[in-house]
Amino acid sequence: MTALLAPALAQADGPALALQAPFVNDAALASGPPVSFALPTVAGSPIEGRVLTASSGSWSPSATSVSYQWQRDDGDGFVDVTGATATTYILVHGDIDASFRVHVVATNAQGNAQADSAAVGPVIAGEPANTAAPVVTGSTQGGKPLTVTAGSWYPTATTYAYQWQRSTSSGFVDIAGATSPTYFTVPADVTHTVRARVTAINTYGSVTATVAAVGPITSGTPVNSVLPIISGAAKRGVPLAVNSGTWLPSGSFSYDWQRDDGTALPTFPGPPARVTRRRSMTSASR
Repeated sequence: MTALLAPALAQADGPALALQAPFVNDAALASGPPVSFALPTVAGSPIEGRVLTASSGSWSPSATSVSYQWQRDDGDGFVDVTGATATTYILVHGDIDASFRVHVVATNAQGNAQADSAAVGPVIAGEPANTAAPVVTGSTQGGKPLTVTAGSWYPTATTYAYQWQRSTSSGFVDIAGATSPTYFTVPADVTHTVRARVTAINTYGSVTATVAAVGPITSGTPVNSVLPIISGAAKRGVPLAVNSGTWLPSGSFSYDWQRDDGTALPTFPGPPARVTRRRSMTSASR
């Protein structure tokens, strides 16, 4: 903006008087290269894995294009970060202890001008930040497994912790003992939704990501998780017994005894009280 004083006016009976009120050169506002009226700024925390975001500041006359260049100072002055020309920059492990600023070039038809933001930093090491959410896969049928991925984190986690939760009338609650990536739903889950929480841990802290709930869980065909076991001595005339194993969801049980003569395992014609001839059994035996 250019301000000019009006010329002095001559008086017949005295010295010339100057008009003190300035008037504005309107042509100067409408043309010329951009001029910075407010410096660019950087938002975000200078912590490894976090995102810094630049704003261009304020320019007049207006810029028709604005370009960005992130710069890093490792102690010897600011230098360009190769390829870092977007409005955002993700701080990486190599940025620890450095300071950052953004260099902005504003351009219009009359030329260009440059301005730098204030520096932020130095960058410190940080806890993991989630960059891709964990995902649950599997069946919502009762007794079937659900599996959650760890997702992606930066900085990298050294360990992960898992906790499955079940919906209740008062919100989600932890399922006791369900702390593995894979969870087999149980009868108590039927009609409820379930979800997983994944906690990423490193030296500097821990962060938890919660996966969207799946379900509701429906009743399903029983799925075996622990095989039946035959007990008793494999001797003629000695009775054998079998337990049902473990199944989810639970249900009623029926039993068929089978005999292997070396070629096949046919089912006996009815549940006999004892086995009189046996070469091998299909269940795990004690």
